[in-house]
Amino acid sequence: MSRRARARAGWSTRVAIAVTLALGAATRGRAAAEASVEPSAPSAAASRWRELALDEDAFETVKSYDRPSYYVDAGGRARFRGWFSNTATTEAGSDALATPLPAEARPTRDEPWKVTMKGAERSLTVTMDGKIVVGDEYDANTWFVLNGLEFDTAAAFAEEETCDAASGSCPTARDEL
Repeated sequence: MSRRARARAGWSTRVAIAVTLALGAATRGRAAAEASVEPSAPSAAASRWRELALDEDAFETVKSYDRPSYYVDAGGRARFRGWFSNTATTEAGSDALATPLPAEARPTRDEPWKVTMKGAERSLTVTMDGKIVVGDEYDANTWFVLNGLEFDTAAAFAEEETCDAASGSCPTARDEL
């Protein structure tokens, strides 16, 4: 290899090393800046969730799973999430909660909930009196998921305009002008 070829090879190697070092420094600087950022306060969405108290004699959840919880949005829609299992064989009609749902989180009618997991169907019903009732007999350690369960509460219908049954007239936007 000629002296000129060696000089060119050395130059390209020095450039490659310089670029690599610059990129590494930039990445380390960005990582340090991200690490020094204070953790933000919990979001408003996270603070809306309220944990459900399970009947500890018959039901449980594990720390690594989402605990059963709910929240009711401003429009009166109740949403649920989390997992729980039974600790012993349960009978149809067993209540999974230690205390009923608060009145603002209760449905206006019984709300059935069915989930199929690993080929087996599990059913629950959220009742008007605030219970979460098991729909069938299940062996111990059967897991139930609440993710996706949602329904309208009485608050969802509170501001709804109603029609006059006697006259058959309904308020319209024109009437409000």
